[in-house]
Amino acid sequence: MKFFATSLILFSTLVSIRADPQILNLREYLNGTIATVNNVEDGASLYVASNDSPDSLNNIQITTGGNTYRLSDLAAVNPDGKPNKVVINGGLTITTTNPNTVTYALSGCIYITTAAQTNDPAFQVFVITGSHHVDLTGFSTTVVLNTQLKVQTDDADQPQKSTYVQNLVVPDTHISVAFQWGIPAANWKQITNNQFFMNPFSFKTVDNSGNVVNQAYLFDHVEPLQVSLDYWYITSNGSITMDMQNNFVSDHVSTATAVTTTGILVNNNYLFEQHTVNLLSDPTRSRTVGTLLSAYPSSNAVVNFVFNGTDGSFVQTVDNKLNATGEIQTTQLSTSTFTITSTDITAGIFYCQYFALNGALLATTASTAAPSTGNTQNTQTTVNVQGTTGSTVVAGSTLSTVPTVPGTTGSTVVAGSTLSTGSTVNVPGTTGSTVVVGSTGSSAATVTAVPSVSSTMKTTAATTVSAGTGSTNQGTTVSPGTGSTSLISTTTIATTTSSVRSLSVLSSVIISILML
Repeated sequence: MKFFATSLILFSTLVSIRADPQILNLREYLNGTIATVNNVEDGASLYVASNDSPDSLNNIQITTGGNTYRLSDLAAVNPDGKPNKVVINGGLTITTTNPNTVTYALSGCIYITTAAQTNDPAFQVFVITGSHHVDLTGFSTTVVLNTQLKVQTDDADQPQKSTYVQNLVVPDTHISVAFQWGIPAANWKQITNNQFFMNPFSFKTVDNSGNVVNQAYLFDHVEPLQVSLDYWYITSNGSITMDMQNNFVSDHVSTATAVTTTGILVNNNYLFEQHTVNLLSDPTRSRTVGTLLSAYPSSNAVVNFVFNGTDGSFVQTVDNKLNATGEIQTTQLSTSTFTITSTDITAGIFYCQYFALNGALLATTASTAAPSTGNTQNTQTTVNVQGTTGSTVVAGSTLSTVPTVPGTTGSTVVAGSTLSTGSTVNVPGTTGSTVVVGSTGSSAATVTAVPSVSSTMKTTAATTVSAGTGSTNQGTTVSPGTGSTSLISTTTIATTTSSVRSLSVLSSVIISILML
């Protein structure tokens, strides 16, 4: 008897293992058949997600525990997005009296959980048919079932189903939220690698000492999120709110609504067209951009995920041989756009979260390094502006006030322009030499520029000054007067060691003016 009891427990355990969550598409159940659904367990919950016509749903029935239910009754959704459900007891069968031509056109589905998920108060289900405000609390798992979109755009790659998520609020860094594709497995509390959005965003960076450190940044601002999937789920560990809507907004070209922000681009459709996000920027601060990427391109497609900026670009490339799952890549780049392109309109499946994060204020002064043969150095032209001694501003930046040069009347220094032909400068070892733009000089590592009376001296950003054989001097610096403001930008060469990444850096063009 003891052996029999042990065997019964083992058998029950095996049966429980076989009972997995399931998605059943309504279009697969044809007229004239009684379909028995396998691998379901007593105590599991059944939900219907469909906005197909009530007449069609009325002709589909499920039977469990000796009771029969019409899908038209189960498809009703409460204003908060919570659907009706049936608890399975004694097996499950599905029948329909719809003609097969009607059945093939159905878009809805049936979702079946496990008994353990039914009994977990932190496990919940939403069906998105209209507009719903969602409040999540504590450690929770929330399944989202989308229904056929009610709007139609001219986009060839518009999905059939999508959730439009807005006003996502994560109140502090002790609380986190993740969006994940698919449905939760029977062992849904185990760690998985199917996240396509997270906030805070966790990534590795390098500190000032060159050490790799983990960083998590909570984005106060999140772009509207279009989750173009038939179903997905949310895991969270605290109080989180958001608004969900059965809606789709054309997003081939969109503009971010904040400088520091994050968003997603998801493709789960057969077709794909190029998408571009115009990012806002702040040139006074450093900037980190990056992605959380999972991509499974079609056999014909090469898909590129590209950050473009004034100081370069950062490219991630995937194809059907070099795909990606849960890969996080970041770089420092003054990015202006994020673009996804595919060499084939059948791009395949990808889930991409992008972010742009402003950092510390950039330095406002440039150091002077003596040029040497064979080395590239940054040099600066120093102007003694009234009320200052040797102060500097990077050429090409914006001056809040126009400084006046001593010994002149109305002369001005304009950062970012070109030296006027005939302007007078004091070259070391000479008095009152005249600069002729385009002429050649043998040496002039440091030039102290003093415009002549009534003349205007103009300097050029990234001006090259001849400083002896083999060396190059880049960057002209003009000193501002008291109260002036200067801005600079940095050029970053972004690299990645990943085998699925390629990098292109757009180099700056330097206009050379040789001084005599």
